[in-house]
Amino acid sequence: MKVSYDNYQSVRNALMAALTVLLVGAVVAFVYGVLSPAHRDALLSFAASWPAVLVSFGLVPAAGLIAFILVEFLEIHDRYDSYVTGWRGTFDVDVILARLYAPFAAEYPTRFMREASRHRGTFMERLFYAFAGDRDGSIRKNLQVRFWERALVYWLTQLIELVLLVLLIALTGYRLAYPPQTVDDDRYPFWVTAILLLLAINRLLVRAARGAVRVATIDEVDSIVTDHLADLRSRFEQLAGEYGIARRANPL
Repeated sequence: MKVSYDNYQSVRNALMAALTVLLVGAVVAFVYGVLSPAHRDALLSFAASWPAVLVSFGLVPAAGLIAFILVEFLEIHDRYDSYVTGWRGTFDVDVILARLYAPFAAEYPTRFMREASRHRGTFMERLFYAFAGDRDGSIRKNLQVRFWERALVYWLTQLIELVLLVLLIALTGYRLAYPPQTVDDDRYPFWVTAILLLLAINRLLVRAARGAVRVATIDEVDSIVTDHLADLRSRFEQLAGEYGIARRANPL
């Protein structure tokens, strides 16, 4: 049975499962591939001394709990995308809101777009998410599903990048704190090379996935303009009134 990703919650559930796998893989790689035998044995011995209830909890459930907190409550995928990657702010204004404004450019001055840039969240909520949101979305279902499927892939690449960066930081910190006794014991060059290679490959996937999200989003915007123009016009009139934006005296 094919899983359908038709809303944000279904995407978050998939991201939580994926992040659980990534965290388990990162811990296993660090413990068995990076730690020296002495440190690994000491860590495993320490873990075995924990209370039975903690030992029985296990690595996978622990990783699942961390993934749940990071995705469900902190929305780490969205925050990383917003504050580190930082492409969506420009895309929201220059593409989404600009395309929604285009049918009314003859009626409203460019000040409308300046206000949209200053109050991006409000304008996006009223003009875009009112049509494309999960609860009251009125755009075609196939467009919503296609967007969420592509958003899932994009956010997954963000999580992969984040886990790899954390692993690289942990690896570097361990290497500085516990330098190897001999050159043969130094696993740092191998792991750094492997992680950097994975980051480079993932960066290519990020670009491809981001492009797919852009296309899917533009299709949603065009659907709003085509299928809900009257409602969109009403929303423009409301926002223009709230922000004191006068209509052009002689619209073309």
